[in-house]
Amino acid sequence: MNHFKEIRAAYDKGILTSDEAVVKILYGLTMETSLQDLQESGPELISILREFLNDYGSLVPRNTGAVLVTREQMQIARALLK
Repeated sequence: MNHFKEIRAAYDKGILTSDEAVVKILYGLTMETSLQDLQESGPELISILREFLNDYGSLVPRNTGAVLVTREQMQIARALLK
């Protein structure tokens, strides 16, 4: 799905911080994305989320330490990873 590819590309280029990338991913999941879109982008989306989230409910940026996300955001992400 283009929305998630664009977020990933912006993060990789340093345009978005990890916080901003995850907020945009989660916003896209909850507000802008249809169920069909989620199903179609499932493997790619899961791959992106796994890069950003660890088992402790924190963001894992590549170069800077961990940043907490909300419980609701983690529930959404974990539901998608199942």
